Amino acid sequence: MAGADRRRMSKKGKVKGKPSKDDDGDDKESMAFKVLTQEQTNELLPMNVNQIQDKLKEIFNLENNAIDITQASILDYYTSAVYWGIQQKFTAQQLSGFFTVMHTLLENIKEKHLSMTENSVEFSKMLAGIGVDEVKSGSLDFFSVKEAKVVSQYVYTTLFQHYRLFLFMFTHSQAEEIIGTDLEVEVAKAADVPFPPPLDEGVSADLFQDYIKTPPPTPSPEHKSRETKSALSRVATPKTPKSRGSTPRSRGTTPKSRGSASKSRGSSKGSASRKKIVPEEEKPDPNKELEDQVSQSDLFAELTPEDVREVVESVTKEMLGNLQSEIALKLQDKESQIIQRINKIHKVAE
Repeated sequence: MAGADRRRMSKKGKVKGKPSKDDDGDDKESMAFKVLTQEQTNELLPMNVNQIQDKLKEIFNLENNAIDITQASILDYYTSAVYWGIQQKFTAQQLSGFFTVMHTLLENIKEKHLSMTENSVEFSKMLAGIGVDEVKSGSLDFFSVKEAKVVSQYVYTTLFQHYRLFLFMFTHSQAEEIIGTDLEVEVAKAADVPFPPPLDEGVSADLFQDYIKTPPPTPSPEHKSRETKSALSRVATPKTPKSRGSTPRSRGTTPKSRGSASKSRGSSKGSASRKKIVPEEEKPDPNKELEDQVSQSDLFAELTPEDVREVVESVTKEMLGNLQSEIALKLQDKESQIIQRINKIHKVAE
């Protein structure tokens, strides 16, 4: 009876080909919590993908991933592995052991530059003994056979399928690109007085006069009419004389004044020495001429928008009538040319 109990104990405590912890420390060290500690693994389990990325970036010091392709690839590789393990509902021990596998395979490429065949052998050694009692355990005995198949498929589709890219990344240095920008900043000159000069002294005089200076106020209509009258009186020249009693006319001079002008021209041709005596009544009156000019300006002021529109339309029709006909003829010529080309194309096609 005692011998049977001893045989039972030997089957439970020690299996053939699988050393136990009592065999002089020959048991291989477990891969769980080897890279990620138990505390770090427990923190990662409830996180989403963005939080996992931030946490792994802090653990592995990958702060320069924004500009370093190698660090960005490593961070993406680690984040994908952890997030996939959480989706598979791994325990903390399984998640840490799985991450140790992924980390070790990547380090074999980075540090040892192993080929894909050599790294595959290393991965097979890690999975050895899962679900088989007669084979020495590869320190991943906390995985079942089904879980080991899923892990193996993930490793081959993520790492070994792109093995040459990972090997190239760790064996070639990234080309550095230096981007520089020259920025010229104009600093205001120091003022001699405690306070800076006003804004109008910081620009040229032309710019100040054209764009910054306050324009003069617009004159009132009465003041404007007075200035117009004074300007006309200064510029006005004496014209043909008119009788004081005659009413001012809007255009030209009176027939009487024309006649007198022709007579004066004829007398000047006849004898240059003679001086024509102009009666006092026929002398030009500046005030009357100014009134004529003001009356002409009043006539333009009395025009309505309809009158102006009629004048503009008539002038436009006269100027653009021939232009429309010329354009129509050109369009007809162009249309005929295009039709001839189309007919030629049809003939060639037939």
